[in-house]
Amino acid sequence: HTTSSTWVIHLAGEGNCMSQSDCEDYAMAGNDEVLAGPPLCSIGVYCNDSEVNPDFYDAHRVYVPYCTGDLHGGQRDSADSSTWNLYFRGHNNFKD
Repeated sequence: HTTSSTWVIHLAGEGNCMSQSDCEDYAMAGNDEVLAGPPLCSIGVYCNDSEVNPDFYDAHRVYVPYCTGDLHGGQRDSADSSTWNLYFRGHNNFKD
């Protein structure tokens, strides 16, 4: 348990889909990063070793997987022909 008041928030990214077939392929393929999670100590900000990561070694860490195809920003609550009958609601990851 950490007493730090520092938070590191990782918004995972895999790009966005730009066409109907792009989005359908993305939705059907799954996402290995969602299952794998963030790297442990391969990138300094994730490392809890104070010598490797003096600024964030004791920070709280939040990992937000990327699985929406809309760069975490979609606000489409209804699907229609303009969205290829798909929903894009990545902004819900940040709503309370």
